Amino acid sequence: MRVPWRRKRANELPSAEVRTETVSDQTDSGSVTASSDLLSAMIRTEDTVTVDQAMQIPAFAACVDKISGTISEMPFKLYKDDGEVSQEVTDDYRLRLVNSETGDTLTAPEWKRAIVRDYLTAKGGYTFVEKVGTEYRSLRYVAPGFVGFAYNSDPIFKSCRYLVNGKMYEPYQFMRIVRNTVDGHRGSSVIDDNGLVLSVAWSTYRYELSLVGKGGNKKGFVKSPRKLSQEAIDKLKEAWSRLYSNSDENVVVLNEGLEFQESSNTSVEMQMNENKKTNASDICNIVGAPVSIIQGNATDQDRKNYLNDTIMPILVQIMSQLDSVMLLESEKRELFWGADVSSLVQLDPEKQMQIWKEAKEAGIYQLDEIRREAKKKPLGVNYLNMGLQDVLFDPEANRIIIPNMAKVIDIDSLGEQGDGDDPDDTGDSQDPIEQEAGDPGQEDPPEEVKP
Repeated sequence: MRVPWRRKRANELPSAEVRTETVSDQTDSGSVTASSDLLSAMIRTEDTVTVDQAMQIPAFAACVDKISGTISEMPFKLYKDDGEVSQEVTDDYRLRLVNSETGDTLTAPEWKRAIVRDYLTAKGGYTFVEKVGTEYRSLRYVAPGFVGFAYNSDPIFKSCRYLVNGKMYEPYQFMRIVRNTVDGHRGSSVIDDNGLVLSVAWSTYRYELSLVGKGGNKKGFVKSPRKLSQEAIDKLKEAWSRLYSNSDENVVVLNEGLEFQESSNTSVEMQMNENKKTNASDICNIVGAPVSIIQGNATDQDRKNYLNDTIMPILVQIMSQLDSVMLLESEKRELFWGADVSSLVQLDPEKQMQIWKEAKEAGIYQLDEIRREAKKKPLGVNYLNMGLQDVLFDPEANRIIIPNMAKVIDIDSLGEQGDGDDPDDTGDSQDPIEQEAGDPGQEDPPEEVKP
């Protein structure tokens, strides 16, 4: 195999920086292209911010922490599909890897938080799946800066391998979640797509920091009706520097004829607080977390929108990757992964009790099933509620059961009685309903004839 690395010259980057490079593998019909995360950082303009700068913006950091924290609390479950219903698998050893001990230095909640954070702020969240034979050993988180890509040059039949510290890995050895990707391996972060909005917020906080550093004093200049000596100018500058240094000495005495002229507005005049609120709302919108969720005053509808619009798209990617790399080929037809979102859709106790009550009365849940959801010990009551007013239909036996009348109606027998094809039928045969429910030897009383 041709190694896609050439000999390093003296003016090239050291190996610690080359590992963040993205290269394309040389193929028989294509050329080699290269791009670098380091190069992108070197040509970064004022309209963009780095990950560290973005995470210092309170609204952005709160959104990232909220989304990653929400998913880190969710248990991942394994289900078996038998064609009609899906049943949870509780005794598979892989559940420990995704919910408890990953086999890495990170616990499972920390691993989930890390890959979701990288999904939002970097080129993607990457995990090396350690597998020996058919046994899964560990899930090892890999920081995005250590992951490179070796692409082929075919735009249709695309392929890619991963490079970590110069070592080549196949795609099936990595679990990845990437945002706004066009090749399935490298994504575009929120910071990449919305650099201008985040840059405005970052500049606002930088300006606020400079105001605090100057004690809140405005910028300006000093006017003098006559020319000052260089010594007077130097002393004035020194005094003005002490004034803006936010120290104890914050008084400048202007001699007769000197006048201070303001050249900037205060934060109040610039409506800084209003702008910060607007910027925070814009940031929440681009990340996908409602402001009410971040502030803790969300309604049930806000939580529903947060689950459907923000959390579910990320969970779908994670479950798809787990199905791809955490299942054997022989298992993919009947097993699949899912996330338990019940912790996110918890209602207040009164609403939850009303839902359970209606489900039990409708025969959807058994009592023990409700007790399991409520984290209570089952009582061994494996019955469904059913009222006497109900009429039951058995589609397999094609019969109707009326519990209140203790009757079982065979629909097929009703059809035979109505055909009239039996030559021996004299009309005296009893109705199949009466044969099933009443005394077969008892005749109906004669009808009363009125004059």
